[in-house]
Amino acid sequence: MKPQRLIVAVLALSALVLGGFLLLAPKFTRAKTLSGYVEGEPLYLASPVAGSLTGLAVQRGDVVAGGQTLFQVDPRQLSAARDQAAQELAAAEAQAVDARKGQRPVELAVFDAQAEAAAASLRDAEATYRRVSVL
Repeated sequence: MKPQRLIVAVLALSALVLGGFLLLAPKFTRAKTLSGYVEGEPLYLASPVAGSLTGLAVQRGDVVAGGQTLFQVDPRQLSAARDQAAQELAAAEAQAVDARKGQRPVELAVFDAQAEAAAASLRDAEATYRRVSVL
């Protein structure tokens, strides 16, 4: 057999086998499910301040858009914290004004009395030292 006839015979036999396979094989359909991996990044939503929720606008699995309201924090707690901070500021300012005024005369008299008591203790200690040092 000539090489050209051999090549033609092999090609014809291959075409018959392939054609028979396509006719006898079940029809290939597109799979309804896909296999593989899906990657995602979890997103944990939280309020920048602590407090109780008064409203929840979304549920698990909802699709949300940027800027959409997701939840509402109770505003009473935030306003109470603001009022407390304002009162603390007023108290600090009052202490600053009081500190700038200086000591009251009664407080100064207490300091003078303590200084005089310390001086008397010093005089007593010196007298005791002079008396004992000669012994």
